[in-house]
Amino acid sequence: DMRLPIQYALTYPERFEGNASKLDFWNMQNLTFEKPDTDTFRGLAIAYAAGRQGGSMPCVMNAANEVAVEAFLNKEIGFLDIYKLIEDSMEQHKLLTAPTLDDLFAVDAEVRKYVKEQITNL
Repeated sequence: DMRLPIQYALTYPERFEGNASKLDFWNMQNLTFEKPDTDTFRGLAIAYAAGRQGGSMPCVMNAANEVAVEAFLNKEIGFLDIYKLIEDSMEQHKLLTAPTLDDLFAVDAEVRKYVKEQITNL
């Protein structure tokens, strides 16, 4: 459940001992898993696609997402624009199949700059 994350949010930056019991998988009655609804949760489908492509694509997806979500939180774009910006960034990116760490830093910077430019053009 969300008791611990909510406690962390409400007491940040302090940490207080909580009263929630630890999750004990051995004593749980059952767990039910369902296939995620990637039509409703488009971000999940985008993340799966980035993971399947591999290489530099997860870096592109993450950088674009961080900039787009920040713009949404600052009321600069609408919620659905987040997905458009991420997908656009992934489509325009030339995939690096075996990026180095320096390559990933460069990709991250380029994508962040690209998304910021796209936001000003919306």
